[in-house]
Amino acid sequence: MARTSGNNGVVDFDGGNVLLAVRSVSLPDQGAEVDVTAMGDANRQTVAGLSGGTGSITVVWDEADTTGQQAMEAAVRDGTAYAFIWYPKGNTTGLPQRSFSAEIGGVDEAQEIDNALLRTFSLNLRTDITRGLVP
Repeated sequence: MARTSGNNGVVDFDGGNVLLAVRSVSLPDQGAEVDVTAMGDANRQTVAGLSGGTGSITVVWDEADTTGQQAMEAAVRDGTAYAFIWYPKGNTTGLPQRSFSAEIGGVDEAQEIDNALLRTFSLNLRTDITRGLVP
């Protein structure tokens, strides 16, 4: 089994703005199921519902990242769906990428003794996640 480190991951925000100091990305690819079970059915019946979901990006706070972290903070709750591309193994040609659009729902800041100041941006997905390879 091939194992992969997340060390080379890259997140692109809003068309070319690479986020600095990314610590983690959580991007569940899920769709809802709608229960259509009716009286008389022998088993539960479901159909596919709307796709979507929530995700998050956690970064180590970097005040100098004006086109990444600061731009995302300014976009919190503005109702705009921004383009994201996540490169789990790096952005070299032929490696996997995930592209999607999402609204930035909020930002949470957390600090612990003897740890970096972390900021977690919550994402509300507005499109399906497209899987592909870096061109």
